[in-house]
Amino acid sequence: STHCISSAASDVYKRQDGIPHKFRMKMDECLAQMPDYFIRIHQSYAVNFHYIDSFQRKGIILYSGNKIMVSRKYFEQARKKYMELCKESM
Repeated sequence: STHCISSAASDVYKRQDGIPHKFRMKMDECLAQMPDYFIRIHQSYAVNFHYIDSFQRKGIILYSGNKIMVSRKYFEQARKKYMELCKESM
């Protein structure tokens, strides 16, 4: 399954089962096509909710142990969506 999406210029990379797949589109276009459980945490990065272990003040911790910083611009929006998805998954 896809666990994160990143972008550079007009290229989007979806990492699926450890393998990056490249697409020619903008991040907004890509996220519009993805399931609602993807959380945008940066202008060029989104994460699959199902791979997040915890959401902290300085970023998110994935189940893999990796820590990803959440930009100031997206922090409140990302935190709110994370909390909503947590409630839905109960």
